[in-house]
Amino acid sequence: RYEIFKVHTKGKPLAKDVDLKALAKETKERVGSDIEAICREAAMSSVREFLKRSKGKKIDYSSLKVSMKDFREAMKTLFRKS
Repeated sequence: RYEIFKVHTKGKPLAKDVDLKALAKETKERVGSDIEAICREAAMSSVREFLKRSKGKKIDYSSLKVSMKDFREAMKTLFRKS
């Protein structure tokens, strides 16, 4: 799973707190397409929050980072228990 996370986060601006090995352990029951969805949703969540904070200001994309919080929120969003 670690390698799958590496593939799907390549080129994404990750915050220093992101621990792909920890994420791999937390997703033992997930398949590759789930991990891809987690990475995509985490990135989109990060962008949405960044744009919300930047409203009305000049946007400096260099400060945009995907954090562990974004990954955990993505997992909650995608895999809510019914």
